Amino acid sequence: MLMDCLATCSLSNGLLSKCIESLRIQLDRHRKDGLKEYPTRTIFIDPLLTALGWDVCDPDEVELEHPTVDGKSVDYAMKVNRKVVLHLEAKQLGGPLDDVKSITQVVGYAANDGIEWCVLTNGVRYKVYKASEKASAPDKLLFEVSIDPKDAGGLTVEELARQFNRLSRESMAKGLLDQLGTEIFTTGKVRKALDHIFAEAPASFVRLIRKTMSDPSVTPSQIEEALRRIWDTGKQTPPATPGGTDSQKQTPRPSERPSAEYSETHHMAGKRDADAIANLLASRGFKFSTNYTPKVNKGAWVPKVLDDIQRWEMLESGKFTRDEIDLVTGDRRHTWFDRTVQDMKDSGAKPVFRE
Repeated sequence: MLMDCLATCSLSNGLLSKCIESLRIQLDRHRKDGLKEYPTRTIFIDPLLTALGWDVCDPDEVELEHPTVDGKSVDYAMKVNRKVVLHLEAKQLGGPLDDVKSITQVVGYAANDGIEWCVLTNGVRYKVYKASEKASAPDKLLFEVSIDPKDAGGLTVEELARQFNRLSRESMAKGLLDQLGTEIFTTGKVRKALDHIFAEAPASFVRLIRKTMSDPSVTPSQIEEALRRIWDTGKQTPPATPGGTDSQKQTPRPSERPSAEYSETHHMAGKRDADAIANLLASRGFKFSTNYTPKVNKGAWVPKVLDDIQRWEMLESGKFTRDEIDLVTGDRRHTWFDRTVQDMKDSGAKPVFRE
């Protein structure tokens, strides 16, 4: 129901789509100009906010250089009924957004002011954080979306518009982003709890299942093993991601490029353990050209960042979504990795992987 509301919000997605197309033209024009923060705001951010229904010229609706309680200031403070509901911090065009210090800063500004939502953007990619979420600053990320067609994960302009529409004035006024955040982060927490339950099922849970089965021949240990098998199998298929049909694809055809978007699938799918990762690779008939053994620490998967070649192998095989690659490698630096891949391709290098 929530996603239906987002999709049918009275804000014209057609207008927003046209804005994205226009910004893409500007991006092609200025991509290599090294635009600083102010022109990035003027050329890229302000038009998008306007298309989202925010009046950037009205300080009662969008306050520029909004002072925070700690004496700092945030670039934009969006208001509904003169109450701040969203912070947005801008960086220079195409600048890095993965710096932990920058993320902690923008999230801290919002949290200290009692603001639930904040956005960090370089005019191209927008990263949306829930400031009150009980997690480290980087893990407060709900989703991110980019206007760059090279970094949009195959989403159409209309699908991107629906993603951006979550930040519209009307959506914020209706509390739709709050509902989405609660739904997605709660799902992630429940999945994490179930990971522990299914990995080491409480005796009371096992007894309940055994009683329900009415088959005394099935032993508690057999039930525990079955629970682990069921849970690991269930995690092989990531749940559908709200807000975009393209992000619901689970096994892309070789001709399809895996999604580069950090979506709410990350929270809903949970973390795979070493066995699940091995099963994932085996189910796709995939092996790395170099030796690689997943590590396990106290029963939990410990991400190990693979080198570029191994990550490239997974990408170029066409057998994995970008989220799946992230879960195996523990690396989400898409922009940095994409540049490395492009350098490899420009040099004529070929990926090496075996079926």
